Amino acid sequence: MIYKMMGSNIFINHALFGMRASYKVLGVSLTNWFIEKTCGTIFTGGVTLEDLSRSAEELERQNIGTIGMAVVEGLSQVSEEKLDEFLAFSLKSVDMFTDGRTEGHLAVKLTAFVSTEVMEKVSTAQRSFVEKILQVPFDGSDAELSQVQLRENLAGLGIENYSQADFEALVNSVSDSEGKMTAVYRYAGGHLFSLYNGRNALQEQIAVKCGGMNAADFVRLNFFVKRMEKLTAHA
Repeated sequence: MIYKMMGSNIFINHALFGMRASYKVLGVSLTNWFIEKTCGTIFTGGVTLEDLSRSAEELERQNIGTIGMAVVEGLSQVSEEKLDEFLAFSLKSVDMFTDGRTEGHLAVKLTAFVSTEVMEKVSTAQRSFVEKILQVPFDGSDAELSQVQLRENLAGLGIENYSQADFEALVNSVSDSEGKMTAVYRYAGGHLFSLYNGRNALQEQIAVKCGGMNAADFVRLNFFVKRMEKLTAHA
């Protein structure tokens, strides 16, 4: 019956209105209780780790695997303390999904560990880095990029003061075994930010010019990296 309701245009078009009306007439608690006892039993495993664990155990008895999902949508102006709370919850989730089991599965959204302000700047910097500095074509061509052209692209954004070692590191990251910066290798190796290799001065200059990042953004990005390292190491 619930599946048929979910496929009904009448239900889809008016469900939100009906829920709001029910909140006013029956109250929030009673309405949520009714939802959780009907469609909630099919589409969700509960709102607490304990409830989710019970659902996983019930499914396991039927030889059905479970993937836990910790969803935190993009938060702006969020404190680092709040993001640390999300990390603690995720660490606890890993423990719960692996306790007494041969394997466990947990999916997370990266928006649980970094603010949208930082993510937007990182994304903007990465996109501009690929398009303006590496000049990766997306038309199927495989034109090579020379080191002279790469220096010119950097200079075009006002990036001229960097060490030869940092420049060579950039070249090596986007070159094939013969040292050619083909379109494929520029795309495959064109990652401005790394979780494990840190950042050099040239990469930070690019992030500032291409994404408008500042010192505070780099600090918050470092917090994000540490959270990811801690979660993956724990898992």
